[in-house]
Amino acid sequence: MFQQLFQRISNFSFMCILVFALSLVLMFGVMNLQASKIVSHDIESAALAKNIVGISSTRHIEVYLPDGYGDGKNRYPVIYYIGHHYDIANAAFYSSAFDEAIKTGKTTPAICVFIDVHEGTLFLNSLVTGNWEDFIVSELVPFIDKTYQTIPDRKARGIMGHSIGGYSAFILPVLHPDVWGAIGGNDPCTWVMWYPLIDEKDSAVPLTIDFADIRRAYENLPKDLKNYNSSIIMDLGTRFSPDVNSPILCDVPLTPEGNWVPEIRAKWSAYNLVDPNTLPKYIGTLKSFSSITIAVPEVMDLWNTASVPNIYFIDVLKAAGVNITRLDMPGDHGAFMPERFATLAEQLLIAMQGSGVMSVSSRGKLVATWGDIKSKD
Repeated sequence: MFQQLFQRISNFSFMCILVFALSLVLMFGVMNLQASKIVSHDIESAALAKNIVGISSTRHIEVYLPDGYGDGKNRYPVIYYIGHHYDIANAAFYSSAFDEAIKTGKTTPAICVFIDVHEGTLFLNSLVTGNWEDFIVSELVPFIDKTYQTIPDRKARGIMGHSIGGYSAFILPVLHPDVWGAIGGNDPCTWVMWYPLIDEKDSAVPLTIDFADIRRAYENLPKDLKNYNSSIIMDLGTRFSPDVNSPILCDVPLTPEGNWVPEIRAKWSAYNLVDPNTLPKYIGTLKSFSSITIAVPEVMDLWNTASVPNIYFIDVLKAAGVNITRLDMPGDHGAFMPERFATLAEQLLIAMQGSGVMSVSSRGKLVATWGDIKSKD
């Protein structure tokens, strides 16, 4: 009797375990079917192949595809993301926060493209470092539109960046407004737009910077390329004023004695969007974007965030009539990066959905009335 009872209990326990195991398998399968995914690509760039400092022309990118992508029914807006100095393409670092934003309805599904910048490269064309503008505009964007179910329209294409990548995320769409329609920056280094275009008499921005440190940097510039990227001046100079005949492959706007070189200073000023001579040239372009959003950390320490110059940048553009949004967020320069990414993406996507383009959720539920764009072969 007890043996039969024990056998029944054992059989029942086995069935419970089996049902539980099958449930886990089914649950895991459903999760896999519905989860977002990340795809990696290595792209060979003709635009970068002729750089003279040894930067690899094989560029690594990672593409975040939202939950439900690949059903063949929907097209998606795209956000390009450029990380901080020497950052790798790390979609996994940001994906959970963006997944949650989509799941909770804070934002609509989107494709996100993460770009490797581990050499510390700025996205500007240069005789020295290669044609980075051409890489992203003429090679990467067409590749993404051809490979994935995107909405191939600048109104449905945004670009964001963190730190020095935030500078690239601003200057690229200004120079190529036909490619992107929205801009976001997580504590972007807008200060590079006027570095070192300041002196004791006519400071371009209210920063507490010892001008002697800038002069000292010029005095200590490397004499060759062995210490390439060790100097922010070289990093900017090889983009703003490249010179293949110079020992350091660039010209600088200030002599070691602290005297301006006007023609070189003018080249640097051309990349400073708040310069009185530069802003008027781009004011119409800046006003054409559906969203310009900057996340400003609450920490105002000049050495740990770019909050002070970003506030100055925002105020100058607002005074010029540009619609720009300031998002005050907790932490310092590198804090809460996934959360800031998701929040900035939310702002850009809200603006995109008001621009006449479309996205629907992977679940078939309309989350934004953006028109009716059908998937194409």
